[in-house]
Amino acid sequence: MTPAMRVLERENAGCAALAEPPVAGTGLAPRLERQVGELARSFGDRLESVLFCPLPGDEGTFVFVFRDGVGAFLDLVAEVHARLSGGMVRCLRRSELFELSLTGMFIPPVVFNAQAYLVYWLARRGSVLHGADLRGELTWPAAPRLPAHLRACRKYFRSHGLLRWLLAGDYATLIEEVEREMRHLMTTALLDLDDGEPRPDTAARRFAARWPDPRPLADWRRLVSLRARFDGRGRAAARRAALEAAWLFERFLDQLSHPSP
Repeated sequence: MTPAMRVLERENAGCAALAEPPVAGTGLAPRLERQVGELARSFGDRLESVLFCPLPGDEGTFVFVFRDGVGAFLDLVAEVHARLSGGMVRCLRRSELFELSLTGMFIPPVVFNAQAYLVYWLARRGSVLHGADLRGELTWPAAPRLPAHLRACRKYFRSHGLLRWLLAGDYATLIEEVEREMRHLMTTALLDLDDGEPRPDTAARRFAARWPDPRPLADWRRLVSLRARFDGRGRAAARRAALEAAWLFERFLDQLSHPSP
């Protein structure tokens, strides 16, 4: 795990310890529900809808949809960010709803591209906190997302992940992050199959049932076993384990790119 990821994990753990029990049926913390209500009253008819979806590992994503033609839009966006104390926020006008279906940018292992999954999570697991229910206006992406994710792994994960960790001798991080990125890739593949619950924490089980080629899942399981056996003792053994993990990852990418019938 990179230093930045460790910081984020500690911050998330601290937030989780302080978090209130979620509002029943939404997964939303009560303080955030209060803040959304206050913002809605403040904005009045300028705000058409607030959508919310809980995401694994954080306080969820809020989508504030303002009416077209609203004035001082950037000031409204700034107010939302200033007064909402948690979660991720997207602000747009109603005619810009299509932006929720954009792929976003895969830059593994630096950034987890939640944008790629947002429209699916909103449609499948989202709720309406205020105003009109606009979930029926969400559009599904026309292009598959897996090819972009695979290209990003070959471009970014190799140089900013595998090579850097190997050169630094950070073998434990390499094995951990390879396993994590495999689950992210399986999640993206499930999106393209229109799976009903595309989440990294449940991806392997659902991938096993949906993906036609058993080889990628077999390599992920081999990687999980390798990670479980890794104890960090013995420099030579640790390096061999890391090289095996890198090889499994490269083969995983190739098998996802060219699945067997």
